[in-house]
Order: sequence, then C-alpha cells, then structure tokens
Amino acid sequence: MISMYREDLKGLNRCPHCGIANPQMISVWSQIFEDHRISGNMYHRNWATFQCTSCKNLVLCESDLKRSNTTSRDLENGASIKVVSIFPDTQRIIDNLPDSAEKFLKQALDSMHAPDGAVMLCASAIDSMLKEKGYKDGNLYSRINEAAENNLITQDMKEWADAVRLEANNTRHADEERPHMTQEDAKQVFTFANALGTFLYELPAKIEKGKAAAEENKSATE
Repeated sequence: MISMYREDLKGLNRCPHCGIANPQMISVWSQIFEDHRISGNMYHRNWATFQCTSCKNLVLCESDLKRSNTTSRDLENGASIKVVSIFPDTQRIIDNLPDSAEKFLKQALDSMHAPDGAVMLCASAIDSMLKEKGYKDGNLYSRINEAAENNLITQDMKEWADAVRLEANNTRHADEERPHMTQEDAKQVFTFANALGTFLYELPAKIEKGKAAAEENKSATE
C-alpha cells in the first residue's frame, strides 16, 4: 500500500520517472481541501507533491481523508494516509503472461534506468509471446507478419510491433544514426509489450473466467 506522511511517501515500488526501486520520495508541497463539494458529494482531499531523491522529478498524490477516517490534525501529527491515486502512475506487468515473457518484462521494468537494455528485453518478451502462440519459425519480423496474416493481431498492432522491433534492432546493431534509446522510448515499448500481452493473454483469461462465472450462476438458478 502506498501511503503519504507529512515528510515522505512510503510503499512506492519504483519511481515512475527513473524506475529506481524503492525510491526515497520527500514531500515538497501539500494542501488539504476539506468539505470540498463535487456533484452534491462531500469530499475531504489531501493533495501532496513528492520528489524522488534520485532523479529529482515529482509525483502528485491524492488521498481521501474522509474515506480513511483521517483528519488534518492527524496528518500534522505525523499519521499516514492511504494514497488513492498517483500522477504519473507507476507501470506494472499484466497478469496471465507466460513465464518467459513475464521474466523478460520484469527485467525490462527493472532496467528502465538503462533504456537500451529495457527496449531489447521488451522485444524479447514480444518474441516470447508469439512463440508461445506457436509462431516459432524464422525471426521476429516473420513471426509478426505471420501473426497478422492469421489475424492473431490487428494490422495496427503489427505496425506498432514492427516499430518496436526496429528500435530494438537499432540498439542491438549500434545503428549509426540512432544507436541509443531514451527512457521515454523504453516506456513506450514497455507499454506496447503490455498491450500485446493484454490482447493475447490477459483479456482471453478474463473472458474465460467471466464465462465460467456466468455458467455457474446459470446452473445455480436452474
């Protein structure tokens, strides 16, 4: 659980900017808005900004004082409060991935501070997902094309996957014009790998789970 204190933020696994594990996040600003009415509902919100001591970038956190039964005096006295939203949000690895792809993506997430490596690890995760679906012949380029031809992925996803493949190739082959990736490049490639995993694995798993629950409910009512 991510919790804010008067002086710092606790429980954040990684900085959403630099990706460092267990970052030290110190408070630089906070403001309590009590009795704040939105659409007829009363809210007690605390907003606070914290700075990563590693990269010096900021995150904005929101908490609900009313929901957590915390008062402004509690906060002033050093009590903690659960964070309900954080901006920018932290990246996570989706559920239901094959073990190999999950390991590649975990390493990529751990390597966001070294974006060249993170991009190549994401490409390996994409390759692993396609192989798990039976596309094992040739190279990543041919596997992406075959998956699109068989409608396993959409044309838009194919084009995005090709872009990811080319970026990884630039780094792997030390392309003279663009040999290195930025952290933003790595985050975008990670986003695609997660999106592909959602499309190929997480969404089908949720659909099967939903169908099973519907069948169970149907049997219970018959």
